[in-house]
Amino acid sequence: MNHTARIAAAALTAIAGAANADVIFDTGTPEPGFIGYYGFDVFVDQSVAIAFTPEEDYSLEQVGVWMMSNDFNNAGAPYTLSVRTDANGGMTIPSDTIIESWDVQTSAVGWVPVFETVDSVLNPVLSAGTTYWIVAESDSPAFVDAVWVASQQDEPVWHSIQNVLNPNGEWSSGFTQGAPGLVVSGSVVPAPSAFALLGLGGLACARRRRA
Repeated sequence: MNHTARIAAAALTAIAGAANADVIFDTGTPEPGFIGYYGFDVFVDQSVAIAFTPEEDYSLEQVGVWMMSNDFNNAGAPYTLSVRTDANGGMTIPSDTIIESWDVQTSAVGWVPVFETVDSVLNPVLSAGTTYWIVAESDSPAFVDAVWVASQQDEPVWHSIQNVLNPNGEWSSGFTQGAPGLVVSGSVVPAPSAFALLGLGGLACARRRRA
């Protein structure tokens, strides 16, 4: 099994670990170019984010990101992941409203991507047609920081970077085919009518048992 195949297999195993969850959003497995893997530094001077819009109502189960590290000697580069709303209610930039967050450390050493997953504890409902953001940020200095690996998706994805090069440290957003590698998984939230049907079915069963 070659290097890229091993990485893909690791991703499939991690995704399968989110029991009974559906994939809400997936940018695909990163593939190395002629200079190898590349990505976006997540450190004190730069935060990185990617947007997604569910097509159905989902209860969030898991977030997975492809990460490597600028530290070639040790694992454990720290970063924080968060799920946020959109600042302007469309697909613009991340807001300051955090729905859920996780403190993470890379298991990667150097520029070998690892698929890192975090499980949702709050299981917030992500509403159909609403844009959400996964944001990665860190207080780490440069050169030993986490690197969010670029994916190889075919369709451009809306993503954003906040760094000292942008005026007043604002987010700068746009479509790109080299967006950060991300998989978001969740469970479909049944429509109210489905709950009603389940209730009627249970009532019918109870009546048959009494009869």
